[in-house]
Amino acid sequence: MNILCRRIAIAGFGLWAAVSAAQAQVGNDHDGDDCRVFVDDSEGEGRFATDVCSTAYLSRQSSIRVAGVLQQVLRNSFGFGPATVEPAGLSGLIADDAARRLSPSTIFITPTAADAAAAEALTTRLNVWADGRVLYTDYVREAGDLDGPTVSLLAGFDYKLTSKLTLGLLLSTDNSQFESAINDLNSRSIGAGPYMGLVLSDNLVLSASLIGSRINSDQAFGLLDFDTSRVQASTGINGYWYKDTWRFNPGVTLSLSKDWEEEQNGFIGDRTIELGLLTPSLQIGNTLQLSDTVTMEPWAGYAFDWTFHNRTHSPELGTITYSNIDLRLMGGLNFGLGGNAQLAITGEAGGLFLGELDSYSIEANLAVQF
Repeated sequence: MNILCRRIAIAGFGLWAAVSAAQAQVGNDHDGDDCRVFVDDSEGEGRFATDVCSTAYLSRQSSIRVAGVLQQVLRNSFGFGPATVEPAGLSGLIADDAARRLSPSTIFITPTAADAAAAEALTTRLNVWADGRVLYTDYVREAGDLDGPTVSLLAGFDYKLTSKLTLGLLLSTDNSQFESAINDLNSRSIGAGPYMGLVLSDNLVLSASLIGSRINSDQAFGLLDFDTSRVQASTGINGYWYKDTWRFNPGVTLSLSKDWEEEQNGFIGDRTIELGLLTPSLQIGNTLQLSDTVTMEPWAGYAFDWTFHNRTHSPELGTITYSNIDLRLMGGLNFGLGGNAQLAITGEAGGLFLGELDSYSIEANLAVQF
């Protein structure tokens, strides 16, 4: 009974904090460089942040994730890679030793761009893939003090109409569970939409996607219940330049999204969340031959996420608008398996330039071409 009473008290306290914070926005529009908006308690000693940070961040993170996964997906679909790969362990050897260890033949993998273009009759047209990630996010006290995991799954397929154009469909699902001492936020989403890839030149690939999602979330231990519709679109250009076995992969992505959120229990008003994000990035990797059929590419990279527009608006509660820049560092291993399959394992640290949160993730992507 005591545990139940404490649970009810905490839930009521969390609801009061969230609703009070939201009501404090009325007539007090906020425009700044982060999402932290404060509300003093009745005695002026404590402060409670609105849930704007975590809710808007989920939308932002979804846009970043989809664009990043599509970069990997289209690279696999179009088969970008070095023309030849040096077996691991040959660096530093004298010519006679290298020749002896390569005997009786040199290993070749991906065909050259000229050979691939000549072979217009595609050997593989269908690319099927799946990508799973676990992300842990920790918000500072002023941004709500929530922390917890987000488990995400993306899966899809694309079909090459020509050697330079592929069209696909992807499905997405996310599950987030954030908690603090006085509040929580749980979110579940499912979405779907088309994507495309177009080879602009020997080195440049254009990508685009459009995804619609339905999201159900709750806060204050279930007392606040939200239903949300989201539309997000992205387009990007990625470059692939190879020097021997080294990959140099710059890119830039533009992402736009909008959420329409309704609170089902009538405690706070409906609101919209708009997001605009520009992300330049760079990856550098080196491919090694592990066996006759397996390659491995260690790589590292970074991405700057410029949120040039992030606007949360409610007709009843006012508007919060802010922009910021973040830096993400990432690295991983890309494996080529038998010529028509790839496995990528990626680790990432984000929030390096943000004052309101830190984030860490591990991700795996598997693709097979038929």
